[in-house]
Amino acid sequence: MSNSLHNLQQRIEDLRAKAQADGLPVRRADAQLYAILAECLSICEEAQETDSVRVLAEAVAQSVAGSEHDNGRGRRYLERRSDVFTVVARAVLEGVDNRNSVYRYALTLREAARRGLTSAVLEDWLLQNGGVNALYRTRLVSARRNTLSTLHLTSPVEVPREGVFTLTLRRSANGYFDVLNKEEAE
Repeated sequence: MSNSLHNLQQRIEDLRAKAQADGLPVRRADAQLYAILAECLSICEEAQETDSVRVLAEAVAQSVAGSEHDNGRGRRYLERRSDVFTVVARAVLEGVDNRNSVYRYALTLREAARRGLTSAVLEDWLLQNGGVNALYRTRLVSARRNTLSTLHLTSPVEVPREGVFTLTLRRSANGYFDVLNKEEAE
């Protein structure tokens, strides 16, 4: 195993231990989480610089097989096509946070890299710009349509307790919805 790969694996283990010790709750929004995400991005950057993404993914997958994170299933928990952001987010946060949040954090790291945000500035950027949602909700989505069960409005709407009403919404750039019009059926 190369020294660089060993260093990356050790950083992942150290960061995982820190995340577990601090007990990150689901979708925590504070500097503690942002510092961990910045360190995750730093690991991603180093893996890409040293061209060790695939080797790191394989090493992480093998380290999970047979461990307490495997739940006795004897299976790999990373797909072969997983990118470095998914590999690192799952290696650090799997079991610490729920799977949906881990996926959300991997997408956030991917979007930060796409925008040119480095690990050195990510923590401060998240603190100053609204946190994970500032990247997650504004990422480019290739699908022309989304299926949502929850809509986040930019302003509150008063609605009747019973009866039918119609809202006209427009999706804003930050992933929220602007209320354009509200009509109540008679």
